[in-house]
Amino acid sequence: MAQAPVSTTLERSVQTANSWIHDIAQRLDVDPDKATTVLGRCLGVIRDSLTVDEAADLAAQVPIVIRGLYHQEWKPSRTPVQRSRTDDALQELAQQRPFSAEVDPETAMAAVGAVLGSRVTRGQIADVNSQAPSWVARFVQPASR
Repeated sequence: MAQAPVSTTLERSVQTANSWIHDIAQRLDVDPDKATTVLGRCLGVIRDSLTVDEAADLAAQVPIVIRGLYHQEWKPSRTPVQRSRTDDALQELAQQRPFSAEVDPETAMAAVGAVLGSRVTRGQIADVNSQAPSWVARFVQPASR
């Protein structure tokens, strides 16, 4: 039986997603599975701080494979979540798996923010930071290019 051809779009998305996950795993010194969970949790906190329209715009720049993590447990009718302080967002993350002594929520948000800043357009990062509470900009900044 002949093997079906692989979608090059999906294949590219998997490669890109692996690149994001590898970068986060290196920044946090964790295995790729833990980095994947951290990415999903941190993206969720950022996403929930945005309006529905802005969350959708950001999702469009995330690799297809990572969009599943991005949208996991999203309740658009309950967004944006009002977290006015960095500590509120970090405390929420600290209560979720896999955050523990091994993965510090602040370091995790910095790692995910750095990956977003280096892989999402400068314009999209500017839009996110103009829509979100000021604590988001602490973590999500465009990379120096």
